[in-house]
Amino acid sequence: MDRMLRWSDELSSSDVETIERFLVPRLRQVQDTQPPESDEHRAAAGVSNLLSEVVPILSSYIQAMSLPPLGTAMERSANAERLSSAILLHWNWLVCMAEPWREEPGFDHVRWKRLYIRNAEQQALVERFSQ
Repeated sequence: MDRMLRWSDELSSSDVETIERFLVPRLRQVQDTQPPESDEHRAAAGVSNLLSEVVPILSSYIQAMSLPPLGTAMERSANAERLSSAILLHWNWLVCMAEPWREEPGFDHVRWKRLYIRNAEQQALVERFSQ
């Protein structure tokens, strides 16, 4: 299996859970070792709060992509585009939270990267119009 992450359509809930498991102990360690009034503690608390918001939303969006589409063809297309855009945005936020630890053991350089393209079809369009 190719682990290289190219497009947001390749994301799974497992990707989200793995990056969350990587971040939580690191953020907790900062919060546990720094005084509550320190900038370090506050920054870690802020990222932890953001993480607790982004992870369930992103997971639900990824799961929604596997549900049978509803509505007219135009509605299905618009809904898929909105959902894909939301997945890209939330995934990139999650990756931005992890990037400060990119040199640490356990950071997945193959999958934890910012994404800009949804799938092979969109990739072909981008390549066609960039020539």
